[in-house]
Amino acid sequence: MESSPRFVLIGCGHIAARHLRQIKRVGQLVAVCDIDAVKANKLVGDSLPVFTSLDALLQANLPIDICVIATPNGYHARQAITCLQAGHYVLIEKPMAISSADAASILSTATSVGKQVWVVKQNRFNQPVQQVKQWLQEGKLGNILQFQLNAIWCRDAAYYAQDAWRGSADLDGGILYTQFSHFIDILLWLLGDMQVLGGYRTNKQHQGVIAFEDQGLVQLQAQSGAIGSMQYSVNAVQRNAEGSLAIYGSKGMVKIGGQYLNTIDWAVIDGEEVDYTNTNAPNHQYGFYEGSMSHHDQVYDAVLAAWQGKPLSILSNFDAVKTVALIEQIMQQIPLQ
Repeated sequence: MESSPRFVLIGCGHIAARHLRQIKRVGQLVAVCDIDAVKANKLVGDSLPVFTSLDALLQANLPIDICVIATPNGYHARQAITCLQAGHYVLIEKPMAISSADAASILSTATSVGKQVWVVKQNRFNQPVQQVKQWLQEGKLGNILQFQLNAIWCRDAAYYAQDAWRGSADLDGGILYTQFSHFIDILLWLLGDMQVLGGYRTNKQHQGVIAFEDQGLVQLQAQSGAIGSMQYSVNAVQRNAEGSLAIYGSKGMVKIGGQYLNTIDWAVIDGEEVDYTNTNAPNHQYGFYEGSMSHHDQVYDAVLAAWQGKPLSILSNFDAVKTVALIEQIMQQIPLQ
């Protein structure tokens, strides 16, 4: 095994530049692939091979260790499976896929060919999230009784006009996949498996722009018995408004707040008030809109460690499948009004 991995980057859109920086930091980029050669050349110049099809890239017999997939959501499953079958490890931008069957197929393919696949879950590295994870593991909140997840962001018509795939059912999949899968992942990571009890999904401000809801309310119950809800929307005005998770237990309570689960707003832990100092990482900046926290460096550190044979749990593939499955359950059980 080489001392550092050799990567190919598949997809040269907005998030690709962030992946490119991390690839150069931990390894070597040997080629890029995008159906738009102009976009690919703009990203890497003329210093690297540029391919406009995945098949051509994989048939070029380049020295590849890890394929990074940063394409529209609907392509993730097919491309990940193709790369795995070609004998490469795979890192996928969220979401893993836009159906639980496809996500399961990715995992089964990885197992059958003896390669690893990872999904970007950078919000797990948010310091407040990791702190609450520790408190929960230590039982400092007692039995969890209730929770409330709020994810209220701004994605106007101009955002969806940037790329044809955005807002489509087959390539985007919906705001729960594209904007809010990180929040659902954190909910499941902290509180365990969930079932959908009911809810409401509707398109109030994006008729004719997107093929799914722009806001919704979901009632949930954890396997532990805790009950809660998730309110989500892309109808905030001018900027992202909130990304928060409040957890209420028999011995304590905590609210992870801010716009991106990036602060602890208040906490009572093991019956005592906690004065918590937040040290925030920056969020993703994409011109006129913002994304989640900028922890791709820690994602790549974890991937590098796993590639070198060290144990990896924080980017669990099974958790990535569970995130897709819960989103799918929400969309199947709650009709669009």
